[in-house]
Amino acid sequence: MAEIEKEEAIYQAAKDLFHESGYKKTTMEKIAKRAGISNGLISYYYKKQDFIERLFREFMEKINDVITRDVGKLLENLFQRYILLGKIESMILYNTSPESIKLFKELADNNLVPVTLHLAFRKLLRTVLEEFNCGISEEYFNFYCEIELAAKVRINSDIHSGKVFLGETTVYDFLSGLVLKLAGIPDDIINKNIRKANKLYKKVDFSGIDLFS
Repeated sequence: MAEIEKEEAIYQAAKDLFHESGYKKTTMEKIAKRAGISNGLISYYYKKQDFIERLFREFMEKINDVITRDVGKLLENLFQRYILLGKIESMILYNTSPESIKLFKELADNNLVPVTLHLAFRKLLRTVLEEFNCGISEEYFNFYCEIELAAKVRINSDIHSGKVFLGETTVYDFLSGLVLKLAGIPDDIINKNIRKANKLYKKVDFSGIDLFS
């Protein structure tokens, strides 16, 4: 088996086991056995968290692709894409297969959601602020993003416990505009783009996407 094929076989084995058993019950030994390689060899290709990093990276790429496919030409700026990414990601993670919901809850409850996921959103948000000619310092930008992340963690917890209804548009609107509001972007600009993104959201068909698709 070629190296690239072996690497893909290992990843697919991990993906299947996460789908079947969740994160904690999926051990590296089980992944190695499913992939048909030795326990000692698997660490050459992946660490356990690497599988989660890749799983979420591919997940976000799929969402980005359907946004581009369905409404790409209708987007007026990157802020609208940012809003759609966050809203669709959340809707999928809480409304798709029970296995996706279970895995995401397990990761969120144990602070195992990939850092790269937050960094990807942060990078896009930085570009959004530049597009609006908002020249805040890196220190303040990172501080505002930490506030946003804390809000997301709290809201995720409240959704899991049933305190917040998933379909409340205000939840997504609040999160998507939080950093821009803190950075001084006028409310009318933020709200105008949120309204446009919410209209475009209805045109995006993401029905075929979940963490394991």
